[in-house]
Amino acid sequence: MRLPPIAQSTAFTRLHLTVILGIASVLLIVGLITAIPTIPSGGDQRRLEARNTCSQICAAINGYYAEYGEFPPLLSPSAVSSQTKRASADAIVGDPAMKVQQRNDTIFYTLRNIPKGPNEGRAANLSRIVFFDARAAVLSVAGKPRAGFFDPTADGQRAAGDWCFYDPWGQQYGIILDTNGDGRIDLSGIYSDFAGVDPTTGKAPQRRAGAFSMGKDKMLGTKGDRLYRRGSEVSDDVISWE
Repeated sequence: MRLPPIAQSTAFTRLHLTVILGIASVLLIVGLITAIPTIPSGGDQRRLEARNTCSQICAAINGYYAEYGEFPPLLSPSAVSSQTKRASADAIVGDPAMKVQQRNDTIFYTLRNIPKGPNEGRAANLSRIVFFDARAAVLSVAGKPRAGFFDPTADGQRAAGDWCFYDPWGQQYGIILDTNGDGRIDLSGIYSDFAGVDPTTGKAPQRRAGAFSMGKDKMLGTKGDRLYRRGSEVSDDVISWE
């Protein structure tokens, strides 16, 4: 039986309203899903933490330089006489696996205003400014520190603490200073793709200071090849200058 004109119009309107509401509901759901931020994986969170920390380390060093007109010393006052000659190469501190001569605690004594090592008697930080600080390291089941400072505690719980600053994977952050004053950080012996001071290649970054982490594999570059980038492939290392 044919519906009267008014009934046909009502049925048509209800049908289209149902379709429109259905489409709107789908679009709303899609919009909500798109708006939900992506939760980074554990590995991504660690890389982000390391990258932010590297930037903060460099900011602290630059803050010290702005205050005192020089870099934090890496030698104790008793050995300062050996610094009288201008350095021929940039100074690098960090994890023993990086094949560097000094641990990173040597620079953090001064940046943290701790009267030890190069800052003995607070000689390197007379204004007693805390340029950098961070949380205490978390210890693994095996007692290995990561993601913080491994300081000895007053109650002796960490009598073996070395005052060094560790990345999220349990290795010391590496730090390089432009101590030879050429306006670049020459990473010779660390990353071969950031080595040298040839202005035509620009390999050595034009920075006053740099900080880096060996990443999850705990080796410089990919499998220890000491290359941050090989072609289009980037290692898992974290660096401050890119």
